[in-house]
Amino acid sequence: MAANPLIDKVLEYLSHTETVDTLQLATEWEEDHQRIVGAVKSIQSSGDIIEVEQRSEVRTELTLEGREFVSKGSHEAILFAAVPSGGEGILLPDLMKITGPNGKIGMSKAMQAGWIKSVKEGNSNRVVRLKESIEDKVQETLRNVAAGTTELDKATMAEYKKRKLLVQNTVVFMVLRKARGFTTVIEKPETDLTPEMIASGDWKTKNFKAYNFDALGTPIPAGHLHPLMKVRSEFRSVLFEMGFSEMPTNRFVESSFWNFDALFVPQKHPARDAQDTFFVSQPSTCNSIPEDYMNRVKAAHEGGSYGSSGYGSNWKKEEALKNVMRTHTTAVSARMLYEIGQKKEFVPTKLFSIDRVFRNETLDATHLAEFHQVEGVVADKGINLGHLIGIMKEFFSRLGIKKLRFKPAYNPYTEPSMEVFAYHEGLKKWVEVGNSGMFRPEMLLPMGLPEDVRVIAWGLSLERPTMIRYGYDNIRDLVGPKVDLGMVYKSPICRLDKQLCGHSFGCSCNIQKDEKSDASTEEEEASLMSAKAQVRNSDKAKTRLQVIANHLALQNNKHSEKSEEKQQENMDNANPLTSHILDTSRGRPAAGVLVKLFKRGADGNWVFITEQSTNNDGRIGNLISGAQFTPAIYKLNFDTKSYFTSKGEKTFYPFIDVIFEIEKPEEHYHVPILLNAYGFSTYRGS
Repeated sequence: MAANPLIDKVLEYLSHTETVDTLQLATEWEEDHQRIVGAVKSIQSSGDIIEVEQRSEVRTELTLEGREFVSKGSHEAILFAAVPSGGEGILLPDLMKITGPNGKIGMSKAMQAGWIKSVKEGNSNRVVRLKESIEDKVQETLRNVAAGTTELDKATMAEYKKRKLLVQNTVVFMVLRKARGFTTVIEKPETDLTPEMIASGDWKTKNFKAYNFDALGTPIPAGHLHPLMKVRSEFRSVLFEMGFSEMPTNRFVESSFWNFDALFVPQKHPARDAQDTFFVSQPSTCNSIPEDYMNRVKAAHEGGSYGSSGYGSNWKKEEALKNVMRTHTTAVSARMLYEIGQKKEFVPTKLFSIDRVFRNETLDATHLAEFHQVEGVVADKGINLGHLIGIMKEFFSRLGIKKLRFKPAYNPYTEPSMEVFAYHEGLKKWVEVGNSGMFRPEMLLPMGLPEDVRVIAWGLSLERPTMIRYGYDNIRDLVGPKVDLGMVYKSPICRLDKQLCGHSFGCSCNIQKDEKSDASTEEEEASLMSAKAQVRNSDKAKTRLQVIANHLALQNNKHSEKSEEKQQENMDNANPLTSHILDTSRGRPAAGVLVKLFKRGADGNWVFITEQSTNNDGRIGNLISGAQFTPAIYKLNFDTKSYFTSKGEKTFYPFIDVIFEIEKPEEHYHVPILLNAYGFSTYRGS
């Protein structure tokens, strides 16, 4: 006997017939349909007892008002019956009292049917019959619909639905049949194979419950990344793609010298007061500042040097030695720039940091005493404010922020300085997203950096983008003692809107074209011109790179129509190593870039193999033959300086080296490069 009596009832019924549906059972047994469906699902879980086919059909059913029509008649028929026969009629107010709230509808429908008319009489109207008797077709039709003996045409259906007399519902039901293991008695299947069953041999006759391979497993206890860390990971990925290196940021406690003085912040600046900065009581001072560097900083502050008049006030060493909780990660940048200045030969550098800083802030919905700062620094000769704006546009565009504005601002250690504003599509207004500027000579020259070296930098918080990304309006819901841990577990991954193209750049279909390709050069040029026109004319503003990538995808689709054997022959024999370069600043392939291939010898030195320039499609496909391609460490050298010089631009990188190890030379290797004057990125190839 099953726990649910309906289970036995369904099985008993099915034992006397070949097939039955759940709606039929619900009607015959006057039982709720969902209860019968539940019983069927219980039978299904017990094994191969019944076969179930799910079906659906649209059913027309009467509403409550429709059922009243069937029992009492339509509004128009009721009103007609209330009008006296014989031409005497009845005054309209009296008729409305008799028929109640449905009188007006009945009056309208009866007049449309030609059953009655209204005659002006004094200040009122008299309603008289035009027919002695009528047939209530609405009542009769609804009665047939309820009995299932008629189907309505579209016009009648629309009319009755408009009058809310009936509705159409999609009914889902099940059709049941006997299965191979059909039985009217259900035994609870075994869920475990025990040692006792094996020893006794009972397992041979036991009915075991089938495995449900779609069931979710037991959740594994594991750590979860906080939303801040997820956004941080995305920011790091963007900066790495742009060619930046990460600075060490493990000094939460910093001396006032590196936090303020090295940055040319005067010792009387209000930011150095206890109202804005946390001072450390133990240890209260540091003793590891380079003496000669400190003296140069002191001279810059007091009397001025390096073309500056300084601040004209006494600079106190004891003030510089005070330990503080760092108020910005620019203190880390200062240390790194000092280290660069001590090297014999200057090397252009791109650095970034993302870590915590501490300020004595008044806590509110958008401010905490502890938060994260994102900072980027670029040091090179001859760079200017235009390079800073270009880098920031590139950086923020990779975060999905396309509209930027720059406003002049003041910072003690940068000149010129700019606040960065972005247009917030949700708020429909411009909001501040960061600060930026060029470090002052009074800060850089005491560090030992060459006079022609310029350093540009920018910074923003990590919390504000995270709040926007995850929809928080109170930072205390994101960070602090009242944070809901469930939020940490359930928060989705962070994927910033930083798509570069509509095609999987660097995928295996980016194979060097065969000279006998079916697609002619003229056709490809026409396709490219069409793509450019699409850029100029598109109101939806696809980026140039997206359109060019779509153009490349069209070409690749043509190449993919070659036979698999031909592709394999091209990759294994002719082109085991290929490369492809896109100039993202122009939105087109980078043609004419000189690429050199080197192989590391047994003595550790690089051995030159060959060189070649990219074609009009930005491609190189025959750098090395399959016979020469052996397991080793290789280097591709891209001459970016010559390329951008020919374009009338300066680049941060005179060349790019991509070093990789080949273990399986029989496979195809592809090195794709995204390039602009401010940086580059490479992705895993095929």
